[in-house]
Amino acid sequence: MSSSTSSSEQNRGKAFFGTFGAAVLGLGLVLAVTLALLDPYDTGRLTPFPKVGMPETGPRVANASRMRNPDFNAAIFGNSTIQILSPERLDAATGRRFVQVSVPGTGPMEQVAMIEYLVRTRGSAIRTVVLGLDSSWCDASRSNRTLHPFPFWLYDRSALTYATSLVRMDTVEFLPKRVRLLRGAGPFARSDGFWDYEASGGYHQYPLIDIRLPAIPAPVGGRSAATDSLMRIASMLPQQTHLLLLHPPVFSPTPQQATEDDKRNLAGCKAALARIVAGRPRTDIIDMWVDSPENRTRLFFFDHNHYTIGIAQGVEARLAERIAAVAQ
Repeated sequence: MSSSTSSSEQNRGKAFFGTFGAAVLGLGLVLAVTLALLDPYDTGRLTPFPKVGMPETGPRVANASRMRNPDFNAAIFGNSTIQILSPERLDAATGRRFVQVSVPGTGPMEQVAMIEYLVRTRGSAIRTVVLGLDSSWCDASRSNRTLHPFPFWLYDRSALTYATSLVRMDTVEFLPKRVRLLRGAGPFARSDGFWDYEASGGYHQYPLIDIRLPAIPAPVGGRSAATDSLMRIASMLPQQTHLLLLHPPVFSPTPQQATEDDKRNLAGCKAALARIVAGRPRTDIIDMWVDSPENRTRLFFFDHNHYTIGIAQGVEARLAERIAAVAQ
């Protein structure tokens, strides 16, 4: 009798957990479908809703919406070392329509993922791509690892990877903002992605007396993760897309603060990256990581690689010059 009762209880237990598991899976599926249809990050995938833009949020998730915006035909990629370049000023100087999609703290791995997404969504409509090649591109180990969390799933080619990865708490918490935007209630983030960290005081907490020349990594010799990343970018972009590779300005108060090894390592890195794009048409390298009067002026820098609008305007002028030359 007791054996029969025990067997019956085991069967009921199995039935309960089976039903519970099926319910959890069903709720997960319903949640995934709901999130995909509402499209919290405005990717345009798996949704019947039109493009509406994004609320104020970080560029890691907002850029998926910005890059598919047909209002733009040029894009700026990189990290905070290129973030202060202004789409509005570049638009006025070049006749292009720029979107700023740099993401602080990223390196080659993240930037390749975003450029692949841009090519898939916009293709030959993109006339110009500016890519900042800062010190992260000279560090082979940095090229295949991330220092900060990054939503690679959001930019992934696979719709299944995207849909299943949506089921997370931060996405669910983001839904009310998305619903408000679908209703036209706003507020909307800037569509061109520009954030002026000088005006907002984003880097003013760094005392000028603490500025130091950054450590220059060992040279990238031969093939590495960094050169492979740049090779992928150069090959995936349409041939008619103008690729501008920028070594952003770095504070260098005196030439003596860079050792001979530093200079040799930096030159080796730049040369290795330049070889990758040597045969690609419509490609320019603008090197502003040099010792110059501007780069030795403390008032132009917040720390070793975050600079003021004054320096940024000089960078923009160099970019505009090269864009005009290619357009002729």
